[in-house]
This record gives sequence, C-alpha cells and structure tokens, in this order.
Amino acid sequence: IQFGDIYGYVRKSDTGYATEREIPNLNKNYKNIAHKLETNEQVEVYDNTSGSLISFGKIDEGQIFPIATDYGNWWRVLYLDRVGYVRKSNVTLRYADFEEYFKAEEDLPVYDNRGSDSLKKVGEVEKGKIYNRVSDYGNWHRIQFGDYFGYVEKFATSPDNGKSVKNRNEGYSNQDRRFETLEDVTVYDNSSGGLQAFGKIEKGEKFPIATDYGNWWRVLYSDQVGYVHKDSVKAEFKNGD
Repeated sequence: IQFGDIYGYVRKSDTGYATEREIPNLNKNYKNIAHKLETNEQVEVYDNTSGSLISFGKIDEGQIFPIATDYGNWWRVLYLDRVGYVRKSNVTLRYADFEEYFKAEEDLPVYDNRGSDSLKKVGEVEKGKIYNRVSDYGNWHRIQFGDYFGYVEKFATSPDNGKSVKNRNEGYSNQDRRFETLEDVTVYDNSSGGLQAFGKIEKGEKFPIATDYGNWWRVLYSDQVGYVHKDSVKAEFKNGD
C-alpha cells in the first residue's frame, strides 16, 4: 500500500474483499506537497466526508508523513490514497529544505514586517513562479522587495533550483527614484518576448525604479527584472522627497 511517501505492507490473511464504491473519501484531487509532519504521539486519521469525523487509520508516534494541504486546525493528508485529516496539535510541521530559490504553489502575500503592530501586505508572488531568497527566516522566506525585505510564508511553497528563471537580474541596480502605485499593479516578466505576470505591488506602495523603458518602468522584484506600466503609478520622485 502507499503509506505517505513510502510503501507499507498489510498481511492479506487479516483482510477481506472491498470495492471502490465502499470508499467515500477516495482521493481524486489532491497531491502531497514538499512539507511533512512528524507525529508527537500515535495519531488518528479521520474521514470527514459524512460531515462527522470517523477514524479510519493511525500513524504511529515518531513517523514522518507528507502533507497534502492546510485545513485550519488540521492537516489534510493522503492515507492509502484516501483523504484524511490529522489534528495539528498532535504533530510538528517539518519544512522542506530550501536553498536559493522557491516556487510559489499558489498566489501568496508578501509582507513588510517593519511596523511595530502587525505585518503589512505589500504585494504578492504568483502561483507557479520561481523567486530568489535573500535568506531563511523561520517560517518565512525573506526576499528583496524594492529597497527593503519582504516576507513570504513557506508553507505553500516548494524548493526549486532556479534554472527556469530567465529574467534574473545580472546588471541593473535601483536608482535614486521611486514611484507610488495608484492601484494594485502587476509586475511583468518580458524575457520570453511576451509579457508574463510574476508579481504584484499593492496600492499606495513606494517602489524603487531601475530604469525608464518607454511606457514602462523597469524594476527589480525579488532580484528579477520586471516591468510596471507607467499609467498605474504616480510620477517618480527622489528618495526622501
């Protein structure tokens, strides 16, 4: 049987015949992500298809088991290719090992943590795109966001080698000019010859400019070369003005 990301074995003599129609929570949509859980004790795996929690399996203490998705106070897991739920309070989250790059598995906020009260959303990374990390920061990736650091939560990301990144910055630097966004703006990659969205900057944010580019501003977004349309931002000004 498939037991997490390894094969498990069940003695045939203690089993009977069953059909697929008897399995209400058969997996048809989910797959395991890069991160795993470690069980702090023997934990129950529950089926929730009936609207009530019904135990249909166990994972012993000290086991490492892959995660499919977050689900509030639970982790959704694939247990013998059935969709199950494990209480977060009974396990420890183990992040995958990241190096220089990560892939966003969904659209994710970029936060500024410089305020004293709370995290402020300043942008987004795009599902399926690859980003450069400045460093690890516990549960977060630290990235270069304009002229300060932004933070992206690790959970909905996976490690990547960065080889598919075509718009890596190899020669530009930020000037002593910035723009202010008039709306939530999209940052585009043009390395393929066609514009592809790979990031967002929230309305009201001030962001440094690398160069002028006709109707666009060329910017450095997580150390990748991007383009923001001038119509979406206020006229540039010098830092400190």
